[in-house]
Amino acid sequence: MDVKLKIFGREYRVEGGEVSPDYMKRVAEYVDSKISALSNSSQILRYAQNDREGIAILAALNIADELFQEHELNEQGKASVERTIALLEEGLS
Repeated sequence: MDVKLKIFGREYRVEGGEVSPDYMKRVAEYVDSKISALSNSSQILRYAQNDREGIAILAALNIADELFQEHELNEQGKASVERTIALLEEGLS
């Protein structure tokens, strides 16, 4: 099913496959909010005011940074759970 998404003032038609249109719209809104926040930043306005591609790349880097941070927290959480399980198993032995 094609879904119409609006990101940074432009409309895109995207084939969602098995992903729900509502989910795709939420993701697009998130990306749009990140790009809009960057485009309104005073630092960005000095360096990339009319550089839509540059702003999009900076937003992608920010989103990737968020993903990497969440992945690291997830890995730390998994390691903590594994340590707790090991301690519990030792206590039961």
